[in-house]
Amino acid sequence: MTKFDEKAVIQRIIKLRTDIAGRRGKSKFAKALGLSPSTYSYYEQDRLPSVPILLKITEITGVDLYWLLTGTSPRADAFLQKYPK
Repeated sequence: MTKFDEKAVIQRIIKLRTDIAGRRGKSKFAKALGLSPSTYSYYEQDRLPSVPILLKITEITGVDLYWLLTGTSPRADAFLQKYPK
């Protein structure tokens, strides 16, 4: 089973936001998620978003939910299990 790290998920969300909306684009990204900027700021500090918000992030950014949560892809994990380094 893949290890889950909340802080790493938050870091991936921040990276996605900066890639899409820029370093100063918190308000723009929050609006796209249907959130107030202050609520979104909580997510970048230390609060993991709810499942509906995580799904909205994947819709907006085009990333896979599995990758957002784990930092890996299921296909890559399966390949590495079958053919270890």
